[in-house]
Amino acid sequence: MSWSDPVYESVARLFEERTGVVFPLDSRPRAELGVRRALARAGHDDLERYRVQVARDHALFDDLVAELTVGETYFFREPDQFAFLRKTILPSLREGREGGPVRAWSAGCASGEEAYSLAMAFTAEGLAGDSHVLATDLSRAALARAKQGVYSEWSLRGEGAEAARPFLEITGERYRVADRIRRLVTIEHLNLALDVYPSFVTGTWGVDLIFCRNVLIYFDGETVSAVARRLFDSLAEGGWLVMASSDPPLGSE
Repeated sequence: MSWSDPVYESVARLFEERTGVVFPLDSRPRAELGVRRALARAGHDDLERYRVQVARDHALFDDLVAELTVGETYFFREPDQFAFLRKTILPSLREGREGGPVRAWSAGCASGEEAYSLAMAFTAEGLAGDSHVLATDLSRAALARAKQGVYSEWSLRGEGAEAARPFLEITGERYRVADRIRRLVTIEHLNLALDVYPSFVTGTWGVDLIFCRNVLIYFDGETVSAVARRLFDSLAEGGWLVMASSDPPLGSE
């Protein structure tokens, strides 16, 4: 399915160049709808003028990111992976440690449930005082929600979400992540498609555990390979990279 207007294609191409996110044929109508919503919020009725401005206005581009990226997540998503974390990964990391905290990175954390789930799992395993979680995402709007740490019942819909309830405080009809968990998580903006990691500055060097799940499915093959190389380079010796069951295979990367 082709774009209905060449300007939509040019906006999509700009987005792809900056984020690595591609739009397959079947996703283009949804992408166009997202662009139209962003266009309306920006107070524009001229698509070409909007394209020019979004290329140079960081706030407009961030708003477009919020429209064109999917932040589908919830607490303890894919609980089998968290069981593997407890039974295999953490014992392995403990055995090979020479001191210092366990450092984890939730790469593509969306609204934060995954990062907080990692902090909850570490706390449940007695690592509250000896662990740290870095949470990064492309969408500043999603990161703002993550920093608030307040969620609805929808974030507890998964099979493993009961593990999160002991670490949540009820505030009316919503749930707030307890301060003891929030203190373990640092939330920062990072674009995985850019060559800005591994880095001491961003805390993405020598990481013991990286969760990067349901992110690479939105990239083309070249970007997947580049991101995979950088993620592996970000790991400490003996570190672990955990992907989602739906992510593309990384092969020899």
